[in-house]
Amino acid sequence: MNNTAENNNLSTFPAVTQQAMETLNTARSAWLEARRRQKAAADNIATIRQRRAEIEATTNALNDEWRTLFRESQGVISKEMKKLRTEIALGRETLEDFDELLAAQESENALLPQETAELAGKVYPRARGTCGYSRKTNLGRFYAIAW
Repeated sequence: MNNTAENNNLSTFPAVTQQAMETLNTARSAWLEARRRQKAAADNIATIRQRRAEIEATTNALNDEWRTLFRESQGVISKEMKKLRTEIALGRETLEDFDELLAAQESENALLPQETAELAGKVYPRARGTCGYSRKTNLGRFYAIAW
């Protein structure tokens, strides 16, 4: 509530409503922060998956190239083919590392949606039930100031 007009409007409400607004704003801030953390975690996982897909595509392309060279050379392995084989092995190891990283991230972030939902549950019932007004117009004013 940085807006002076909102602060002036809030001061016209009874103390119980003002206290409810403070509680609501605190709960809302915690909920918004939880939503931000959940989105950041989802974005991070999406980025990791994208990088993994890029490594997988590169590794598969190198493997296809190695197989083509192997067939063309009738099984004679050149220095280029040895180098490709090393890059393929490193790519496969990297894919395993990405899989472990994804599993760890998903495990760490598994409860974020529930935490966000719990915080949302703290925001919305309070907003409906603690404003101290029973008339719809005053409740509408309460919501307009809160949001």
